[in-house]
Amino acid sequence: MPETSLSWGYVSNVTEQQFEEASAALDRALLREIGLPESIEIREFENGVFAMTEKVKSLVKDFSVGKFIGILPLLIADGEALWSKVKPKLTEPMDRKIFISNVIRYVYKKHNPDLPVLIEPFETIVENMILDAVPGLIDSLEGQLEKLEAKLRSIFGG
Repeated sequence: MPETSLSWGYVSNVTEQQFEEASAALDRALLREIGLPESIEIREFENGVFAMTEKVKSLVKDFSVGKFIGILPLLIADGEALWSKVKPKLTEPMDRKIFISNVIRYVYKKHNPDLPVLIEPFETIVENMILDAVPGLIDSLEGQLEKLEAKLRSIFGG
């Protein structure tokens, strides 16, 4: 009996133009979610968000409130680095703390890890309480860095 081979393929019903339009709409939605103008180059922004996303992914595997709180300073540092790239390209003023808070909230909500011991609506309440604390945490971290800088200057006479 002769062997016949079948080949399978996918035929897309979406034109290249439709794909580009959908991609641009997703880009605009992402920027809008963070509160950024559409004039920002989305690819550079996405690279910065990707690094933050990887940290949040670790929460999905083994979530604990302590781990979530412990990762916030790392996310703030990533948000600060992203801010330094985005700020020069902004055409309208934007508050740095709001930007960093919005990026962290976006990255967290993108994965939305499950709090294993809390049921809704308590899970969302706890998550929002922690995420709402980010601006205060930024202030606290900056205060600690200023104290450290002053201490180093006094030690090294700078």
